[in-house]
Amino acid sequence: MTVIERISLCLKEKGYKQTDLAKALSEKGVTKQTITDWKKNKSSSHYELMPDIAAFLSTTTDHLFTGNKKMPLPDMGAAGLLNAAIEAAKLTDGDGMLTEESAKVVSDFILANADMLKKLVSNDL
Repeated sequence: MTVIERISLCLKEKGYKQTDLAKALSEKGVTKQTITDWKKNKSSSHYELMPDIAAFLSTTTDHLFTGNKKMPLPDMGAAGLLNAAIEAAKLTDGDGMLTEESAKVVSDFILANADMLKKLVSNDL
C-alpha cells in the first residue's frame, strides 16, 4: 500500500473527505486539486506535509509511511495523557464532560494504579 493509499484509507476510516484535508492544510497551500495530484502521482509535495497530515488524521507519520499503527505515548504530561485516554475511551458525554459513571471508572483506575501513575509523573517509567 502506498502512502497516498494509506492517507485515503485513514480519511475514509475517520469519515473525512479530501476536501476536509485540503481545508485543514489550506494555510500550507493545499487544495483539493493538490490532493488529486498526489493521487495521480503528479506531485509529491505531501512528503513535506506528512507531520501535518498525520496530526490531522490523529496518527503517526510512521503509520502513514509503513502501516505500523503502534503509536508512542505523547509527551504531554500526566494530565494531558489522562485527558487523551479519557477522550480515546469515549468516556465523555456530548459536551466533553465525564459522565458520572465514567468519573467513577477513572477514579477507581487512578486509585488502583496510584504507584504506577506517580512513577509516570516523575518520569521513572
